Amino acid sequence: MSKPKGNGSTESEATSVQVTPEEASRENSVRDPEIRRSATHVDRGREATNGHRAIPFAAGGGRESSVAMISEQEVQTSYEEFLEALKSGDTASLERMYAVDYMLVRPNGDTLTKEEILADLRQHSMRFISFEVSDVLIRTKGSVGILTATVRSTAVRDGVETKGYARQVAILSKENQSIRISHFQSTNVVDRQNPARTAYGM
Repeated sequence: MSKPKGNGSTESEATSVQVTPEEASRENSVRDPEIRRSATHVDRGREATNGHRAIPFAAGGGRESSVAMISEQEVQTSYEEFLEALKSGDTASLERMYAVDYMLVRPNGDTLTKEEILADLRQHSMRFISFEVSDVLIRTKGSVGILTATVRSTAVRDGVETKGYARQVAILSKENQSIRISHFQSTNVVDRQNPARTAYGM
């Protein structure tokens, strides 16, 4: 039986609360791996949310889907379909091809919206008879394609045949696998063979 000490506690009780430096070191070495793992877990969580570079995630738990890229072939094909719709007077297809914010800039500086150019084509029963396309250059920037070309055209407007010779710039964009024309601009080229040629916008 242990002897009572002056403060009323036993000798065994006094010994049980004393921890030697060696024992403290061993105890910390056991706990340190858990502490390090916990700290690492927290740090990784911060890296995923509050690190130097945020990583976006989609609602389903994966990374955000990348923007649809447009290819040169897609730009070329869409432009050719556009010319075919103009030749056939297919305003329904043109309405589908034009973007909501489509803008046409004619050689004289006039600008028309999607609704205005469709109304103009219908009102004047305008139809293109032929296109001679040359000097085609296509550039792509992500989901946007830019096509430039030199075009000789023949069209009928209000029953009158007109000829045009212009440098054209078409800007197309791809979204949700659909390609739309958002901007079209024509600049007259001096035709030394026929100075009276006038280019009408499309």
